[in-house]
Amino acid sequence: MNQFDQAIQDYSKSIQLNPYDQNTYAGRGYSYHHKKEYEKALSDYSKAIDLQPRETRFYLDRAGIHTFMKNYDQALVDCSKAIELEPKAAQGYMARSAIYFFKKDYDKDSADSAKAIELDPKNPDCYIARGRSHAWKGQPEQALADYSKTIELNPQNPAYYVDRGDTYYQVAEYDKAYSDYSRACQLEPKNVDAHLGQSAVHWKKASLDQAVAELNLALKLDPENSTTLAALALFFATCQEVKYRDGKKALEYATKACEQTHWGEDSHFQALAAAYAELGRFGEAVKWQKKAIAITRFAPKGLDLAKERLQLYETKKPYRENSNR
Repeated sequence: MNQFDQAIQDYSKSIQLNPYDQNTYAGRGYSYHHKKEYEKALSDYSKAIDLQPRETRFYLDRAGIHTFMKNYDQALVDCSKAIELEPKAAQGYMARSAIYFFKKDYDKDSADSAKAIELDPKNPDCYIARGRSHAWKGQPEQALADYSKTIELNPQNPAYYVDRGDTYYQVAEYDKAYSDYSRACQLEPKNVDAHLGQSAVHWKKASLDQAVAELNLALKLDPENSTTLAALALFFATCQEVKYRDGKKALEYATKACEQTHWGEDSHFQALAAAYAELGRFGEAVKWQKKAIAITRFAPKGLDLAKERLQLYETKKPYRENSNR
């Protein structure tokens, strides 16, 4: 029995003794949440709300469950109720901002994160939220400004350097990107995302042995990380140097990456398509690249590149990632 099973058992006994304590239901809902028993978590948070309908955190907790279940409209209702109850608290705007992001409504996402900044200007996560929105709207300069403010407020968080490094990478500022990824690694040597970022920069600079080394290190740190598996698949499928390409290995990594994400909308279908293309199985490559374009979240430039890949596969040509692209 793990800690959450024990907690559920204890909370259930408490509810039998006193079925009118909203915090007990919320506590059990939290435990169900961590066990990914989302329907039971929803039920408990709803009961907590029935017992205390003016407690903001219950609405935000229930919104989180709806978000995990991709019930975004219901999550928005709960966040808006939390904002109605506490209009001067940044937390509700931050939570609603995240849901708008998942719905790809970046203007509303940005507006809510800006409101959160107004209410809590010393909170670095508010700037991260707005920076993320700017990045996905294709506004890298604004994103970089927000990420830099985040680092100014909290220079010890490696994730903030990775976020800024990713944006530098997207605008081809590879030296600055590498500097941020390196700083993240200094702060947290086992940060997989930072090592993946370093690998990507090495690849762009044609330092392919170093790119592979960073990919292998990331895999060693977390063998089940789907992003690492997909990155390895793309490298072995699309590297411009023939000695590094291995279609069978690419397909193995890409398939495992998709299995890790249960073949859902967060799956790495582009990596799978690239692997099939490298193996000359262009029908499968076209199928999975179309799937990627249909459901994957792309920034504007990324979507254009995805369509270019599809055109290659339709003409029975594999994609090659050139270092100077």
